[in-house]
Amino acid sequence: MGKHHLLHTSRTLFDATSHVPPEHAERCARVGLGLMLQAWVDDPLDGGLAESIRSIHGRHAYLFDPIPPVLAEALSTVASTWNMPEEDLEFLTLFEQRDAEAALSYLDKELASSNHLLYRLNQARQLAGIFGRSEWLVDRIRNLPLNNGALVSKILGDALFLAGELDDAVASYDAIEGGAEWPGLLFRRGNALARAGRLDDARESWRQSVERSPWLINALLVLHDAVSRADRSVARVPESCAVLLYCFDKPGELDATLQSLFAGEIGGSKVLVLDNGSGTETQDMLAGWRSRISADRLEALRAPVNVGAPGARNWLIREVVERGYEWTAFLDDDVELPADWLGRLSAAAKAYPEAGVWGAKVVNATVREAIQGADFTLEPDPGEQPSLGAQGEKVPSPLALSALHHFDPDYGQFRYMRPCASVMGCCHLFRTSTLEKSGGFDLRFSPSQFDDVDHDLGLLAAGAAPVYQGHLAVGHRRPFPHLANITWEQAKAAEANHYKLRAKHTAHMAKLLNKQEALLLDDINAKWRRLMDGGVIALGR
Repeated sequence: MGKHHLLHTSRTLFDATSHVPPEHAERCARVGLGLMLQAWVDDPLDGGLAESIRSIHGRHAYLFDPIPPVLAEALSTVASTWNMPEEDLEFLTLFEQRDAEAALSYLDKELASSNHLLYRLNQARQLAGIFGRSEWLVDRIRNLPLNNGALVSKILGDALFLAGELDDAVASYDAIEGGAEWPGLLFRRGNALARAGRLDDARESWRQSVERSPWLINALLVLHDAVSRADRSVARVPESCAVLLYCFDKPGELDATLQSLFAGEIGGSKVLVLDNGSGTETQDMLAGWRSRISADRLEALRAPVNVGAPGARNWLIREVVERGYEWTAFLDDDVELPADWLGRLSAAAKAYPEAGVWGAKVVNATVREAIQGADFTLEPDPGEQPSLGAQGEKVPSPLALSALHHFDPDYGQFRYMRPCASVMGCCHLFRTSTLEKSGGFDLRFSPSQFDDVDHDLGLLAAGAAPVYQGHLAVGHRRPFPHLANITWEQAKAAEANHYKLRAKHTAHMAKLLNKQEALLLDDINAKWRRLMDGGVIALGR
């Protein structure tokens, strides 16, 4: 998913053409070009990519089917008219300052001049996704002098999708003549239909997408969950469940989290809050909640000092083990929960009972188009990473989790359920016995960096992989990474803890990657078989 991942996979396929049999080489080349086209459809104002596609297709036309006329014309328009300024320091400075209004005003001025129209419009698309300004983008697209109707329909459809004008988004996609031949467009169209509540039409669009582009695994996963009704599954809330939170001096955010928690459907769950050495404002806020909520539903505990995230988690785990709760849910103190969050996680536990933990898709609470975490998998080739060890010390294996959810705003591309390597720790569900058996969270990752990832990798190694529940979207009030003001000390603490994570897991990294690959392939192949055996899809070649 996303332009960068698609282009990386495309390059891998093109490279393979030099060392595979001729009949496979041609197939690799065709799929490689298909992935390049899909990357461009995802980012259709990239003039350099448009020119590369035209060049490859022109030089090796005997390998490829003709590019559909309307798509070819759109590629030509972008390749021939796209240009970029010699320098762009003013825009970069405004963006680095996180000044949304100033950056958007600058782009308004630049768009009016039309000197670098497509380049500036692409910047506008990116900023609108980051700052949640899709309505602003819709207005700009409708008033710009673009002379290619199909191109306008595509970028307008995307902006309307994110602005919540879903029927208009579908109509804009449908205005593209031969749009079904634009790789990836049917999937996005189906996602817009689903969000608009037109589920039958969405399933048909996804079905066509899977048959035309079977490499688009996200479409397969979304279609499977729609056909199996996993996307609508909300299980009964566990009877013996404790919901655990810990906090340190964020009374306003914790208060809002408790409001969404108690407004939801948590059955008879007990809520335990560990005040991690906070000041009087947090203590007073919790005292107010205790006066309104009965003691059998809410209990506040207090640590004398801030013991950090892993220490706080372990403190709370000891409490639920001693009290005999069968299920344990952990929440951060700055989340916004839908009413059915616990029922959605319970549905994931029912669908994948062998998992060690079940977690949600996490989005920005204020800019919900921005995904903070979804379907984390270990990258097989994460590249070089810095060493913080002593001179001559053996450098641990590199380790990185996939960042595909950062490539694009939330167009519904992660709306599915499947095993993964890690889930975000701000909303996840465990069997208490799993937490007891694992020995809790590693204190070496204090105060708060990577202790949840480390615990998840331990579960993966033990054969109890995490499961991602993409039908649950939880809002997180912590800023999106592009917008967060991270101090030097915070950045270095995170870097040090990442080094510890690598060092701890380096000896069995190959085992982790092999387990992940086997899990994902088994899950994908089982879903292929269900859809094909049920007559939902039929692959011609």
